[in-house]
Amino acid sequence: MADWLRGSWRPTGVALLRIVRAQLDARGSDPAFTDEMGTLTRRALWDAVLRRRRELRGHRAVPLVVDGAEPRAVVIDALAGMCAGRTVVVVSPRAGARALRQAHATCGGRVGVFFTTSGTTGAARVVRSRRGPRALGQSVGLLGMLPRFDRPVVACLAPVGHGHGFSTFAVTMALGGHFVSLGSDPAAELPRLGPVDVLTGVPTQLSELAAALPRPVPVGLVLSGSDRLVERELVERAFAAPVVDAYGATETGTITLDGRPLPGVRIRVEAGRLLVRSPMLGPGVFSADRGELIDGRVHVTGRADGVRVTGGENTSPEAVREWLLAAPGVQAVTLEEHPDVRFGTRPAAVVTASLPIDGEQLRRGIRQEFGAAATPAAVAVTVVGVENRAPAATQW
Repeated sequence: MADWLRGSWRPTGVALLRIVRAQLDARGSDPAFTDEMGTLTRRALWDAVLRRRRELRGHRAVPLVVDGAEPRAVVIDALAGMCAGRTVVVVSPRAGARALRQAHATCGGRVGVFFTTSGTTGAARVVRSRRGPRALGQSVGLLGMLPRFDRPVVACLAPVGHGHGFSTFAVTMALGGHFVSLGSDPAAELPRLGPVDVLTGVPTQLSELAAALPRPVPVGLVLSGSDRLVERELVERAFAAPVVDAYGATETGTITLDGRPLPGVRIRVEAGRLLVRSPMLGPGVFSADRGELIDGRVHVTGRADGVRVTGGENTSPEAVREWLLAAPGVQAVTLEEHPDVRFGTRPAAVVTASLPIDGEQLRRGIRQEFGAAATPAAVAVTVVGVENRAPAATQW
């Protein structure tokens, strides 16, 4: 994904509220949204959004910053902010200071909802989302390629403060379904939910949940996205369900399901790079990924722009390297990939310095500036003439 979820989501937000409002008379007591705080019915969600919209009016010049770690706040503030004509910035709890600075600098004065990820894929940019008939056709095409569920129960592992999670919420509301934001212990939560039509998340989340379950928990469908799915068989066994792998980008929206392009999407390969045109992208071509076309299906082989994907979040090793080189006393930096059970690989930094430097302090600085996903597992510092290669491999 790119640094920004493409705005503006404003037309979608207004349309979603109209859909929810139209359902109130017959289905006002039906569940609409569930998180660790409990369940909101459609009536309760509607009332909460209207109250928040009234509070947000009158301060349109000031962006509304929302903590992406609070699912309920993201949903209510995003919908209310769009309807109140506000700029809403949802900051990922894993994002760093650079992403927050870019948020205020880039989207100030633009109505819509913008999501930060790691903020490390280069200069942040905001591209207005296309919400015309062709873009709508792309979204409808996505739904048309999935099994049909009536008022689906959708359990989501991805945070609502992440583009994947918010998009899932929006589609669930449009279908009249019940969106469940799974919390800190999904292995305990999922079996208690009862029948679940769709379980979705990034591959790392799905694999970890599958491994943590003591026994299979059947669901209707598993939808994986935001990264390449590696452990498909493990996930299929754990949930006794077919697994659909979605490929796309923030700029383009979802463009393929299991390699099959959605309606309106055009993809060709040039010098090993995928060139993508889609209604949601609008004018221009998206070309950040490498891949190939085999029998009409798209096979993504990796990034073409040097960006590294970690658990569904983009990071730029080169940006981290440049930050380390700017530290006092640092003469050279090498980033190495090491095997990791959770992510496949994790980077570690080897720093050559002219004076003693605390490697763990450098890690903390990287985390603060770029966010958790960009932080090396360890930083080994070699002072000229002295070795200090006992870095702490702490959790991200």
